[in-house]
Amino acid sequence: MYQWVRRHHGLDFQILKSSVALGFRKLSRVTMLFIVLSLSLIVFMSYTKATFNVPHTLEHLQGNQTLETGQHLSTQTVQVKHVSSQILSPLPESTAEPDNVQLDVMTKGLKPTLTPESAIAEIAEPTPSPESIKHVDPIDSHSSKLEIPQEQQRDRRFALVIPATSPSPDLCKTIVTALALGYPSPIIINWGVDYHTITKWEGGQNLPKIPGFVKYLDAAMHPEAHPDEKLEEDDLVLMVDAYDVWFQLPADILLRRYHEINKRANIRLQQQWGRDEPIPMRQTIVAASGKNCHPQPDSGSNMHCERLPDSPLRADLYGPNTEKDATKHRDHRPKYINGGVYIGPAGDMRRLFRRAAQKMEAGLSQGIHLFSEQGIPGEVLGEQEIWRQWQRAMKEVVYDNDAKFLMDRDFEYHFGLDYSQELSIQTFWTDTDHGLFDGAFVLLNNQSAIDAHSEALGISPVRLKGVPEDVKSAKNPLTDVIESPDWGEMELYADFFTESVPAIVHHNGFKERRTSWWDKPWFHQHLRKLLAIHLAPRRTEAPLATVEIEDGGVKYWAATAEKLDRRPRLMGDSAQAPLKKIGFQDICQYADDSLRQPGDHWWDEVFRDAGGPFS
Repeated sequence: MYQWVRRHHGLDFQILKSSVALGFRKLSRVTMLFIVLSLSLIVFMSYTKATFNVPHTLEHLQGNQTLETGQHLSTQTVQVKHVSSQILSPLPESTAEPDNVQLDVMTKGLKPTLTPESAIAEIAEPTPSPESIKHVDPIDSHSSKLEIPQEQQRDRRFALVIPATSPSPDLCKTIVTALALGYPSPIIINWGVDYHTITKWEGGQNLPKIPGFVKYLDAAMHPEAHPDEKLEEDDLVLMVDAYDVWFQLPADILLRRYHEINKRANIRLQQQWGRDEPIPMRQTIVAASGKNCHPQPDSGSNMHCERLPDSPLRADLYGPNTEKDATKHRDHRPKYINGGVYIGPAGDMRRLFRRAAQKMEAGLSQGIHLFSEQGIPGEVLGEQEIWRQWQRAMKEVVYDNDAKFLMDRDFEYHFGLDYSQELSIQTFWTDTDHGLFDGAFVLLNNQSAIDAHSEALGISPVRLKGVPEDVKSAKNPLTDVIESPDWGEMELYADFFTESVPAIVHHNGFKERRTSWWDKPWFHQHLRKLLAIHLAPRRTEAPLATVEIEDGGVKYWAATAEKLDRRPRLMGDSAQAPLKKIGFQDICQYADDSLRQPGDHWWDEVFRDAGGPFS
């Protein structure tokens, strides 16, 4: 049989060879020359395309997946590797040739550490198969065409989330200042949670904020969430710290500033992009900013501090010695993340904090003593910046859709900072060597007092002058309380260097001021009355705020869950039913009687008006 097959195939080959030879003999020399030249041209063009047009190959391997591209950064060859970090050991490095840009797609939870030769941190989640991409959660499978935002809602909900585990008059101050200024009824997450059950050690008290926030967003965005609690992709969520935050400006001012901050950031991104191709990055999430990059990598979180962009604030913000001394943080412009305030669309916030939760879980599972919750989103911010720098440095566009999907998914989180501290000002690193402070509660109509503060700080010419225009144009919260209120005659916290009059004051430094300064803000003497006004049921349908943006207005609404009862709500196991209300006694009381004077009650500290209990 074998001999027959050999003879049979040999015969076929002889017939084929004879036919081809006969065909060529019948062709003219000109025709044959044309065929040879055409074939040569085809071969040359195919080789050129393979060499210079850079097709990208996505290989799905079980243990260590690699994505190779032939893109070059500038005039140099870059090899991008995902190397070891404090959390997990690295998988074996690829043996690809060094003149390729190589992205090692690592397993879930790995954290990249930047080497001098690297231009970007590695993708740190499992690579989905093409089949799984079609069915994954839409939050995690956003389009890689980031330059074309989806059609946005013109009516959006606005939610306020506060992570708190126990009652305190300081928690009460955060909540009542928000309610008195027209913010949504707060949703309290992590109530009663023992952080030790999550961190597995004595530190990391604030770490539960990350999984608790993800749990809330998953519940509120669930298809079966109760209509009174439901959030959609574009609905806006503000999360603030629980025990050291005071609101001082109304919600509509904060919302307008949020949009303006993103507008300026997106203009900067477009200018930095400087190319005709669609820009693959934008900003929708804003976090508070601080002057010190904290925590450092030995904490288990690598925030890539040295790779973060410079602040857009003036280079001489604190005079000629601005940022000259790396250890003198007070003289540094805010350019690092502070975890006291986050604001952004629910969908984008969920993606960001899911990523942070994955990193946190990876570290804790390896016995790393993580202690700072802001370091984990800060690491995501650092990786995003390295990714953006790499994108800007590329000479050519990545055309492989699978590769672009994976890289955009893992690095671009639309995440930025409130550099000017317009949303939230942090009081840490605001004290000078001479016992002075960069900011104070002042009457903005009293320019002579502002000049005196500025002169003492060495600011010349004086920068802070009068009431900001967006505050002037806002409805004054005291309109229904006193006759002809004037923002300039209401004590507001202001920074004499940055000129910021923030919506939120974050006492992350000098925490004793939560008590000693409590009677300074404009709202304090009117707090009980303001609170009673804003706790009344909403009888008329009116948005919390209407914000004009480039292509029209956006109306922000409170959840219908607070229409008739504006008390704070507790996040439970799900949001498939309206969340449980919680009374002021339960959130404002002293958790420890040793913290109060005999006979004192929480309302004595919060209102200081001898008006007795509040109900």
